[in-house]
Amino acid sequence: AGGAGLGPAFLRHVQRCKVLLHVVDGTSEDPIGDFKTINKELKDYDEFLAQKPQVVVLNKIDVPEVQEKQDELVAQLREAAGHSRVLTISAATTERVKELMGRLKKFVAAQPESDLPPAPEIDFTKAALDHDSDDFEIISDPAYPGQWRISGEYIEQIARMTHWEYPEAVERFGRQLDALGIATELERRGAFEGD
Repeated sequence: AGGAGLGPAFLRHVQRCKVLLHVVDGTSEDPIGDFKTINKELKDYDEFLAQKPQVVVLNKIDVPEVQEKQDELVAQLREAAGHSRVLTISAATTERVKELMGRLKKFVAAQPESDLPPAPEIDFTKAALDHDSDDFEIISDPAYPGQWRISGEYIEQIARMTHWEYPEAVERFGRQLDALGIATELERRGAFEGD
């Protein structure tokens, strides 16, 4: 969300998990810094998420450079995590992976059920009702054939709320264009699919 590699969709998804498994790349230039950065991002996104129990895994113990500093890295990760649930594995060779899975299964089973935090309340008295859904304008520039700009408070709000990285969200946006009559108006003005 803040540039460290965790997107908002992923962060929303992991809110439903009982335990977070944090895999740290032992070959990274700064494995401890990476761990701290991700945890800061969790906290910045949602305190509820940051408080979830974690199991930390130092990966790539099959790499000689990681083997040499394994004990030091584990000690630093335990200190940074504030607990002793730090395990070492090699995903490539599967060394200690079965042990990790068994211990993780027991740890997850021992965790109490927790409710998700309440969803933020939306005030429907104003929000989208301030603007008519059919209040839009379509602009095309003859210098750029096949390109259209749609403006209007309502459709722009929908566009801002759309997660463009998900095909389902893009399809939903297309259905909104259909439902609002924008797609029909584009076709009437000569737009083709793909414009």
